[in-house]
Amino acid sequence: MATYYFIGIKGSGMSALANILLDQGHRVLGSDIDQHIFTQDKLEMRGVEIFSYHPDNIKDDYIVVVGNSFDKSHVEVEKAKALNLETYKYVEMLALLIDQSYSVGIAGTHGKTTTTGLVSTILKGQGKTGFLIGDGHGLLESDAINFVVECCEYQDNYLNYYPNIVLINNIELDHVDYFKSMEQYIQSFINFASHAKDYVVLNGDDVNVQLIPRQDNYYYFGLNENNDFVAKNVSYHEKGITFDLYTRYQHSTLTYAYTFNLNFYGAHMLMNALAAITIYVLRSKDLDYEKMATYLNDYQGVARRFDIIEVNDNVFIDDYAHHPTAINLMIETVRQKYPDKKLISIFKPDRYSRIYEFGKEIALALNKSDEAYLFEFPSTSVKEEGIDIDMNYVLKDMKQGEIIAEDQSSIDRFKNYHNCVFLFMSSKNVYDYREALIQSLE
Repeated sequence: MATYYFIGIKGSGMSALANILLDQGHRVLGSDIDQHIFTQDKLEMRGVEIFSYHPDNIKDDYIVVVGNSFDKSHVEVEKAKALNLETYKYVEMLALLIDQSYSVGIAGTHGKTTTTGLVSTILKGQGKTGFLIGDGHGLLESDAINFVVECCEYQDNYLNYYPNIVLINNIELDHVDYFKSMEQYIQSFINFASHAKDYVVLNGDDVNVQLIPRQDNYYYFGLNENNDFVAKNVSYHEKGITFDLYTRYQHSTLTYAYTFNLNFYGAHMLMNALAAITIYVLRSKDLDYEKMATYLNDYQGVARRFDIIEVNDNVFIDDYAHHPTAINLMIETVRQKYPDKKLISIFKPDRYSRIYEFGKEIALALNKSDEAYLFEFPSTSVKEEGIDIDMNYVLKDMKQGEIIAEDQSSIDRFKNYHNCVFLFMSSKNVYDYREALIQSLE
C-alpha cells in the first residue's frame, strides 16, 4: 500500500478523501494551518499525523494530493515537483474513485451535504454504500456497490466528474467571486448534467433547474403534478413530515405509491427525501417503499448541518447556512421543531463577495428571529478586489440586531437566557463559540 500526503488535509473534501484512502489500507498523513478545525478530529483518532506546512515534510516515496486552493507556488507543492513525485489535485483523485464505482453525484446550490448523507443512507437498503460528504466524512469499502459524492460547482470543480447518476437539487446564484452571471451559473449545471452516464434526477419545482433542457434519461421530483415523483397532502408537524408519494414511474398516469412518515424537519428535507427516493428507485428498480422509509428514518444527520445539542431548557443548533435561502430554511425549520421557544440567531460571515452580494437578503432572513447577532469577518477571510465592507453592511438592514465579539463578554450576556433555541449559522468555525457558550451554561 502507498503513502499519501495531503496538502490542506483539514479541508472538508480533503479530510473525507483521506478517510477513504485509510479505508483502503493506505498510509495517510498531511499538513494544514495550525488552527483547530473539526474535520481533523476523526483523522487524528485514526492515527493520522498532521503537520504545519514545511517543505521538509515531503518525502521521496509519497503520493501527494493537493487541495484545490493551493497552486504551484506553495512550498510543499514546489518540493513535490522538485522530487518528481506522483501528484494529484483533489478533484483528480476523486474523479478516479468516481470512475471506479457506481457513483451518484449530488449537486445544487443548497443542501448538497445533507442530501449526500440522506442518499447514502437510503442506498444502504441495497447493499454497502460508500460516500464522500462535505462535512469531512468519507467511507468507501472495497466491496461497496454504490458511491455517493458531494459535487461542488465552485470554479466548475464538478466538471471533472462523470457519475452514473447526477442529482441537481436546486439552482440559485452563489459563488459570485467566480460566476459573473446567472446565465453562466446555470450553464455550469447544464454541463454537469451532461456528464451523467445513466440518469439525471432534478427538482422539477425549481424555476432555474427547469431551464436545463429535458432529456429522455431525466427524472423529476417535487410538489408539481408534472413531476415523475410527487409529494401530495404534505403535513409539517412537531414530529416531522408526512406526505403521500405519487409516481409516474412504471405507470401510465400519476399513481399513489405510499404514505411516508419521516422524522425530518423543514420543506428542504421533503425535497431531499424525494430526491433520495427517486435515486433509490432508478438505481435498483425496487418499489419497496416501506423499506425506503425505514432507511430514510435511519438517517442520523451530518456534521454541521442542523446539529442539535440540548442543555436544560435551551437548544443549541450548529448549521453551515451561509446563503440567505439557507438561513431562511433553518429559521423555518427551527420554528417547526421548536414552536414554543425563543429563537436567537447568531451569524458569522465567510467571503466578502457573498456578503456584498446578498447582505440585504441575509438581514431580512435574520429579521425572522426573535433576536439576531452578527460576528465580524474572520481574519482569514480574503478581501476581494473592489469590496471594502464590514458587517455593518448587513446590520443596517436589520430591524433589530447587534454586532458582537467572539469572546467571554458576549457569552456572559446570554447566561440568563432560558427556553431558547440558539441557532449558529456559518461556513466558518462558529461551532467553537457554541461550545464555549454551552460550557458556560452547564
